[in-house]
Amino acid sequence: MTFETEIQRIPCLVTVTHYRPAVPAVVSGLPEGCRAGERAYAEYSVQHVDGSPAPEIERVITSDDDAAVQSEIDARMAEEADEAAEDEFFETQACRDDLADRAEDLWLRKRGY
Repeated sequence: MTFETEIQRIPCLVTVTHYRPAVPAVVSGLPEGCRAGERAYAEYSVQHVDGSPAPEIERVITSDDDAAVQSEIDARMAEEADEAAEDEFFETQACRDDLADRAEDLWLRKRGY
């Protein structure tokens, strides 16, 4: 995933090279089944808006800049996951509708309609 953003007020592109989503904590049930949650983790590279490498921008990234980029990556990944789930839902629904139509056609053919 690549997106436009600003780091130190410099327009640039960020390319996500590795992403691990957050894992929620498990705090119910038996104690041995409980575990701490994990934060989302992302690795990324920075390029100029023309796509060329931008090591000079990467060198000036502060912890606040990194946190902002990480938050933007999390938000974009969550949005992509929501869109994928929505697509899967509608594909499943279309498949169910198709099966219902086939069943109805079969029922009508068996009865000579």
